Amino acid sequence: MRMQTRAWAPAIVLGLIVAAGSAHASERVAVCARYGVQDGYSHGYTVDATLTNGRELDQATGTFNYDALATYVVIFWSQDEVSVIRMDWNTLSAIPLNGTDQRGRQWQISSMEPGSICY
Repeated sequence: MRMQTRAWAPAIVLGLIVAAGSAHASERVAVCARYGVQDGYSHGYTVDATLTNGRELDQATGTFNYDALATYVVIFWSQDEVSVIRMDWNTLSAIPLNGTDQRGRQWQISSMEPGSICY
């Protein structure tokens, strides 16, 4: 699986690191992430992600590209590959919830609670 490379990925990394260290809402979370494929969804990937809001993403990127009140899951696959997934709900749960990334790809994201399985 190859995610789309973004030139601004390092800016997001730096901005979210700064935001996570301050009194903002960004937090590191373990998630199970599955992306949409032709016949449903991929198998799950257990990854660390950043749960944040659009206001913090705008601050991190110096843009106004994100809905300030929306919840986003940001997954860094490598130093220059990132998926920014806007969630349909403003929370995470052990039950998979839907979201859409910057390319329009559908995702199902669930929190990885102790003892949970990512499939």
